[in-house]
Amino acid sequence: MLNKVINDSQNYAVIYARISSKNENNSINAQIKLGEDVINKNNLLLHDTYIDKISGKTTSPKERKGFSRLLEDAKAGLFKTIVIYRLDRLVRRYDDWIETKKILNKLGIKILFSDTNQALLENSPQSEFFQNFSVMIAEMEPDTISLRASQGRIFRRKSGAYTSPKAPFGYIKQESNDRRKSKSIFIQEPIKLAFIKYIFFVFHRLIIEEKRSDSSNPQASINTLYNSLQNTLEHIEANIDLRDIPLRNNTKYASLEAELFGVINKYIENTDLKSVKKEISEVKFYYLFSKGNTTKKNSAYLSACLRNPVYAGCILLDSNHPFKGLSFSTDEKTGITSFKERLDSEAFVNTNNLVGIIPSSIFKTVYSYLTYKSLIKIDRTPNFLLKGSLICSKCNKKLKLIDDNYLSCKGTRCHPFLKYDLLKFIIDKIIDNCLSISQTPLEQFINKLSRKIEIKNQNIKYQTLNKYEAIYNYLSSNDSSYVDKIHQKDIAIKSYVSSCNKYRTKLSYLNQLFDEVNKINKKYSSKPQLENNSVLLKQVKEKIVNHIMNNEEFFVPIFSEIIKEIKVDINYEQSPIEGKLNIRYEFTP
Repeated sequence: MLNKVINDSQNYAVIYARISSKNENNSINAQIKLGEDVINKNNLLLHDTYIDKISGKTTSPKERKGFSRLLEDAKAGLFKTIVIYRLDRLVRRYDDWIETKKILNKLGIKILFSDTNQALLENSPQSEFFQNFSVMIAEMEPDTISLRASQGRIFRRKSGAYTSPKAPFGYIKQESNDRRKSKSIFIQEPIKLAFIKYIFFVFHRLIIEEKRSDSSNPQASINTLYNSLQNTLEHIEANIDLRDIPLRNNTKYASLEAELFGVINKYIENTDLKSVKKEISEVKFYYLFSKGNTTKKNSAYLSACLRNPVYAGCILLDSNHPFKGLSFSTDEKTGITSFKERLDSEAFVNTNNLVGIIPSSIFKTVYSYLTYKSLIKIDRTPNFLLKGSLICSKCNKKLKLIDDNYLSCKGTRCHPFLKYDLLKFIIDKIIDNCLSISQTPLEQFINKLSRKIEIKNQNIKYQTLNKYEAIYNYLSSNDSSYVDKIHQKDIAIKSYVSSCNKYRTKLSYLNQLFDEVNKINKKYSSKPQLENNSVLLKQVKEKIVNHIMNNEEFFVPIFSEIIKEIKVDINYEQSPIEGKLNIRYEFTP
């Protein structure tokens, strides 16, 4: 029985993979891996893999070495199935497809696709039509280049290749000699990485101290770390000309400073002092100050550094992980998902082209602590009108729903607000903008949105032209560097399209708001007449405000899209209620 299976060519399949440039090995690997999955799924045996690194636009299948060898084996009866990723991997010209299809049909060869989007081309009454149509599309439309490049990047990420176009701080990007693993490798910069190690270890100690302390005040703060790094840098700069940086007495992190100073002193022995000073200066301005401003403090890069897994020699498998790599679980009864201050080890993969410098145990503690802190800041209370936009003017904290009736910032010197009264007061002010004849901040906002949409559309057209120019150059020269350029243009276009769509969404919500206002207002006179009749205006406003308050669920997304922030200062001792509102409309996507 076993011999019958082994000797039957019907049980054998081959993989055919093609790329247009010799430098696209990762796309080849992705095609082969997906092909192997299809073969296993169909209970077939792999006979061989055939590869071509040549343009499908300028060469027919029979002119390619890999495919020619495949045809020879097919004629010898060694297999009966070919697995390809997409039909355009086999042919890119309609005439070539007709000729190749005749040969394969004559030999009794079946084609399977590893791309699920093309699987419907296989065994259906309309398959021949779809296949012919697919080839014509491939001949006319070269945009599939971007898709293949994307598949290659996903495969590289899963295999542990760090694929960012820019090297992380402390590393230098170089071209790899082993392009089967990755196009690039990242070389360490000792002094910068010594500082990064110091940053991680100091913050790790702060976390441990906080967890052991009885105090309710958090000790592990980025500001504390910032001050520690600043003091250390000042000591180094003050003593670097001695060529042997001395240890400081009675410092909290003496052992960590000793290790850092040791790396710097050793580096001074082997290189010129000017280079060392340059690196230390780069550390200072990267972590301590805002870009282009040497006086404004900025600790954002410190936080980003501590949450960058590459320094531990790993990357997130999925950049869209719902809880940024933390462990989570879902209650089967309630359906509520909760996360923990613990790393999900399966969410990360070790890098194969970048060597980390932070021990796994240190990274897990630091990363999970900061990520957990950032996630719990998300307000998970039920939606209500203006949620996330209401700010207490006294303490500058957001107002949150305490129960169904109250909003509070929980400040010790602040008082809670009755939800209904506060929201009604605010909505009344917003409706004033809608009914006013003069140009209000709301109308100014609409005009700015329209201008932004126009600018984004111009950017989309410009980037699209650049993309097609890069595609033309790629097809003309087979230079793989154009693939990256095409990908960069795709990213730019998607970014502009995304921004434009968000602006359009805001505009549509604004139109919905005005439509709702006009529905109630339509039986009354025009806006000028309303403004001249205070009694009538008051009646219209009251009807509109009540309509919004009674249809809260409908209006929640409208107000969340158009209003960035409302600073609230209400005096409940006044009758009627009085207060100051600073309404800031949302301009950023």
